[in-house]
Amino acid sequence: WHCAGLTVRHTEPLRCAEISFAGEGVELEYRFTASHRPFSYRENPAGCPSWLATNRFEQAGRADGVLRVHGEEIPFADVWTHRDHSWGRRNWGQVQHWKWLVAGLPDGPALNAMFPVARGEPGINGHVLRGGEPVPIVDGHAHAEYDSDMAQVRLEADLVDAHGGRTRLEMERYAIFHLPFGSDNLLSEAACQ
Repeated sequence: WHCAGLTVRHTEPLRCAEISFAGEGVELEYRFTASHRPFSYRENPAGCPSWLATNRFEQAGRADGVLRVHGEEIPFADVWTHRDHSWGRRNWGQVQHWKWLVAGLPDGPALNAMFPVARGEPGINGHVLRGGEPVPIVDGHAHAEYDSDMAQVRLEADLVDAHGGRTRLEMERYAIFHLPFGSDNLLSEAACQ
C-alpha cells in the first residue's frame, strides 16, 4: 500500500509489517514483528463495544529501523512496541471517557487494557500475556491522578484475567501529547514508565 511517500507492506500477515516514509526532511524505515497472535476484543466477556468498532485487535511486538531527520540518523533495534487496528466506524458521541493502556517489558510481559465509560456505563476490555498467549481481562479497576490541566500524571491499575491471574500496573508520565479530535473530543496520549 502506497500513498504520498508512505509505504506499508505486510510481509507475513498478522505477524510482520514494514513501514517506510519519505517526506520533507524526514525519513523512516520501520519493521514490526509480533510477539504473539493478535488479541481480538471479541474475546473479552462483553465482546467489542459497538461504539468502538465492529472489531479491534491488539498485538505487542518488537521493532527495528532508522529515523532520519534533516540528515541525522536515529537507529533503533529490538525495541518493545505495540500495534492495534479497528474495523468499522467509531461513534465518538457515545463515549464520555476512556483509559486505554498499553504496557510491556523488554523480557516479554505485555498487556492492553481499556477502561471506557460509554453511554454512562463503565466497561473493561483487553488482555494480559500469560506464557506468550493473550488472556482476556475479565475484571479490574484503574485510578489516575491528574495535574491542574486534567492531564494524566500517574495511573495504578489492578487487573484480573480469565485464568484467575492478577496483574498490578503502576505508570508515571514522562511526556504527553494532546490531540484535539473534532469539536468535542481531546485525546491525551501519555508516555509512561
